[in-house]
Amino acid sequence: MTKEDLISILVYIGMLIIAIVIGTTVLMPSTGLGSISYINGNTGIGFVFILVSSIVGILINGIFVEVFHCLGAVLGGYSILSCNIFGFCIYKTKEGDAIKNKVKLFKSCDGLTGETIVTPKRKNANPMISVLLPFLFFVLEASAFYLVLNLIDSSAKNHSGDLLLSVKFVTVIIVTIGFMFALYNYIPLHIDSTTDGYRIVLFSKKINTEAYNKFLSYNASILLGEPTPEIVPFEEITDYTAQYNMLKIYELIQQGKYEEAKTLLDRILQNPKKISKSSYNLYSVQKIYIEILERNGQLDEEYRNNFKKIKPEIRTYIYKMSSLEAYKVYLLVVGIIEGSESEVKVCKSKFEKAYKKSTLLCRDFEYSLFKKAEELLK
Repeated sequence: MTKEDLISILVYIGMLIIAIVIGTTVLMPSTGLGSISYINGNTGIGFVFILVSSIVGILINGIFVEVFHCLGAVLGGYSILSCNIFGFCIYKTKEGDAIKNKVKLFKSCDGLTGETIVTPKRKNANPMISVLLPFLFFVLEASAFYLVLNLIDSSAKNHSGDLLLSVKFVTVIIVTIGFMFALYNYIPLHIDSTTDGYRIVLFSKKINTEAYNKFLSYNASILLGEPTPEIVPFEEITDYTAQYNMLKIYELIQQGKYEEAKTLLDRILQNPKKISKSSYNLYSVQKIYIEILERNGQLDEEYRNNFKKIKPEIRTYIYKMSSLEAYKVYLLVVGIIEGSESEVKVCKSKFEKAYKKSTLLCRDFEYSLFKKAEELLK
């Protein structure tokens, strides 16, 4: 288990603790849901009440977090390419010479409840506004919660009718979910997805904002079918500069310049502390792919033995196919090193499904690299 996995587990435990504390101190006592006449003594109706209120709370918090992301992006100088909330996605695409807005249902996203993809429309675009603004929503939500409870208690003098009590406890549940979202979203560490808290840490360095904006501009040109800008790799390595440098590495691989690609990748990997653990595993896997490609799939005994000695977490990353980028490496490992035709078929099938669901902006690069790996097997 990596440090990031452990942090993720602790965050989820923290979210669970919030739910348990509110449930046992507010909802479950006799002054809680039992004080509503239609729920009193009927645990079934109480369960339905909590379930429906929780769904409403998830929807309200999920929708407004993404809306505030979009608002913050616009204020920060960005143009919105797509906004995905619970799989409902509105996105821009190029058809002929025109840019059109389209809608797609059940689209995957890289986030707890949604994902917004943007591109800078001015040189000094600032992403910090977009990541900070949802926190303002949580503050407003908590303020509204305090106001609602005071209005209910003062108007009913602590003897609220069923309607007021129902509103009170629905509000409690909605805001509790908001607290849980806030804990997840603003933990200032890299967990199982890139949270706003982690982005705040990264954007505190100017070079990360620069790399982030260049990365977004490059991918916007791909999404909108426009000429891609020239990539000038960064010397200083961070999670965002490494992500941007990977675009150049993709270009070099496609041009068959494997030695140059490997040199640039080594610059990213030479100091693991400069990037997150998951990023280090991802880029280590990419290097294995380049090495096998460079040898045209002809692996001598020395390379095969060295592969067996790779770090356990990198091996796990490959064999679990932990990201879209890992599939091409797993295909080469099971096809060339292990010679398993059945696993090759399984990998191909899983990759096609993962590719269709992926929201990665580099997914088309990965598709072409996977096909290149398939050619090696032939």
